[in-house]
Amino acid sequence: MGRKVEDTPKWIIVYDCPACGTDSGMTELQRPTCFACGSKNVIERERKPFTPEALAERMKVSADRMLLNLQKAYEEGPGNPKEEALLLSALAKAKDYKDKIHSMAEEMAKQSKKD
Repeated sequence: MGRKVEDTPKWIIVYDCPACGTDSGMTELQRPTCFACGSKNVIERERKPFTPEALAERMKVSADRMLLNLQKAYEEGPGNPKEEALLLSALAKAKDYKDKIHSMAEEMAKQSKKD
């Protein structure tokens, strides 16, 4: 059972959500929905061909946002030492993940310039 041609994305589309101000990136195969608040009232901002580079760029945005949200959670102050330890561990892992994603995206950009 293989994938059908019509199941292969052609576009990465970025939508802005007027309800919460968050942007969401997805393919044309998904229903436009804000991943943060669930609103279906989103506005298309950008459409790029589905390429490894475009996907890597969206992964960078996602990794950056994840790290920022964990930093905000830590700054608000964990409730107890156990929560603080968990947040610090999550922050370290998120920073490592973000760095790896950014490095991968840079390598892909260099490679595509060579091709």
